[in-house]
Amino acid sequence: MRAELLVMKKFKTAFRGDDYRFLVAKVAIYYLRSHVRNKTDLYNEVNKVLLSQKLTPISFGFIRNNL
Repeated sequence: MRAELLVMKKFKTAFRGDDYRFLVAKVAIYYLRSHVRNKTDLYNEVNKVLLSQKLTPISFGFIRNNL
């Protein structure tokens, strides 16, 4: 997933702030959903990825709506 995040950084200027954050979150959801036990763990892991990229966390509802 690190390689995908590095590629996405190249396109960061093409997206508005929230659009880029949502795109990163959706990619993280796609890659992490098979590695966690439940939606709460997925929520925590996706937010860790976002915070590591210096982006604001997403809500639990975003996880629920994008599975």
